[in-house]
Amino acid sequence: MQLLALNQRAGSLVMTYVEAAMLYARELGWPLFPAHPITKRPLIKTGRDHAEHASREPELLADWFEAADVAIAMPTGAASGVVVIDADAKHDGERVLAELELRYGALPRTKVVRTQSGGIHVYLRHPGAGIRVKSCVGGDSTPWPERGVDVRGDGGIVLLPPSNGYAWEVDEGAGFEPMPVGWVDVLRDDRRVLAHVEIGEVVYTAADDHDLDAHRAALAHQRARLARRKDPEDAARVALLDRVLRGEALGTIGERDSAVTRAGYMVGRYLPDIGPDVAERLAFSSLILIPVPVGDHEDSDFWIQKFRNAYEAGARASREQYERDRQARERLARLFGGAR
Repeated sequence: MQLLALNQRAGSLVMTYVEAAMLYARELGWPLFPAHPITKRPLIKTGRDHAEHASREPELLADWFEAADVAIAMPTGAASGVVVIDADAKHDGERVLAELELRYGALPRTKVVRTQSGGIHVYLRHPGAGIRVKSCVGGDSTPWPERGVDVRGDGGIVLLPPSNGYAWEVDEGAGFEPMPVGWVDVLRDDRRVLAHVEIGEVVYTAADDHDLDAHRAALAHQRARLARRKDPEDAARVALLDRVLRGEALGTIGERDSAVTRAGYMVGRYLPDIGPDVAERLAFSSLILIPVPVGDHEDSDFWIQKFRNAYEAGARASREQYERDRQARERLARLFGGAR
């Protein structure tokens, strides 16, 4: 399949989105779904790993991609057999990627897409063999701290050319080259995915009870939002979320007592609907609770109950705030409605 031929904009005499989608599905066997061209959010319920309701069926593809305001999207990972390394131009991603290649091995760049923003997507063959490759955001959930390089693995999505100004830049060889061993080792996650969760306008993939990447991603999202506000009162919250997300132990008994209470409250405020059981597993898997000496609250039930109580208080505060906001919106609607 000549991927460079897919670069024409939809509606041209050469290639339409429908034709491009048909070729991807027929020639490469990729399951597809429609997505918003700007937000990249799926426009259908995609299900587990964004693959459950993706399709190769010509009738569905024709229906989905006939409109001019959609993008061609594909689930990455085992569902398509592809992993995409995303170097973002905004964060000097190609420089960061070059540094990561020194650590984990050079990436074969035989299939490369240039994105609308000037970044690149390097396409690689998924390792298969039951291995899951993490989907992660550079600097938040990647094994490396630098921003600029994201990974679209299992549970991820990618937009395909000619969507949204994307274009194939390199198309060499017959197939997709495998991920280097160093990249597989640092990105592998063999744990079983159980569900997807929706938080705000973002869909996260949640793995098993000991992983909970989805909820960590949600906390990272909240951490970034708080940091952008540059409010001095938020500085302590940002610092605590940093420690939780890095899985750091929280120090002495006295420090831990306060930190567990504050962490439980914050998780309740930001994730009020996941429930205390999932919140508890999130806390323990993030190493908020570390081993304590005998005689100093050595019973883990003490810390569990402290965290759960704080979580419930935070969730209750979140719901109360939502109700106050709802009532305020209704009052404004009545006020302006009466003014007319």
